[in-house]
Amino acid sequence: MHTTDEPAAIVAAENQAQVVSARRRLTGLWRALGLAIGLIVLLAVVNVATHGDFLRPGNLINVLRQIAVNAILATGQTFVIITAGIDLSVGSLIALTGVLMAGMMSSHNAVVVGLVLALVVGLGTGACAGLINGLPVVRFGLPPFITTLAMMLIARGLAYIYTQGQPIEIDNNVFNFIGGGFVAPAFGRLLGLPSGIPM
Repeated sequence: MHTTDEPAAIVAAENQAQVVSARRRLTGLWRALGLAIGLIVLLAVVNVATHGDFLRPGNLINVLRQIAVNAILATGQTFVIITAGIDLSVGSLIALTGVLMAGMMSSHNAVVVGLVLALVVGLGTGACAGLINGLPVVRFGLPPFITTLAMMLIARGLAYIYTQGQPIEIDNNVFNFIGGGFVAPAFGRLLGLPSGIPM
């Protein structure tokens, strides 16, 4: 049997839920604003400590170039962590795919063919490693910490065996442009972005 107080209770509960949701949004905005202010203060302190050298365009471009690879890794790792997982093998897999791609490019004289084959080998190696990492987790319920730790050691060992601890020289103009070129070379190093950042 319904009473006259039920609609009022429902409205009150909905209002309370809206208030809680608004408070959470406001808390999130304040947190983001606090992080932004903290970052600006940190940049200002570092810039003052380096006598204004940190925020110079040349140094900022250098920082962007150095963090480009880590930003790509962090993007993929974010999705893994959001799903309550972890992947310890990303660094070693970067090393393994990197040396395999470098070896593929150094063994082919044709610039474009070597680069295409290197991309195929790198993507194939990453896909196979992802399958080996994910299959025990999905099919057998093993913790991703264990499987990715094993893959980290395997990939690191394979990279060392392949290179024998020696660097691989790459004479590929396209690859050199990706690693060290600028998107807008006509504007020089001051205004041009390193090609690795947008890629």
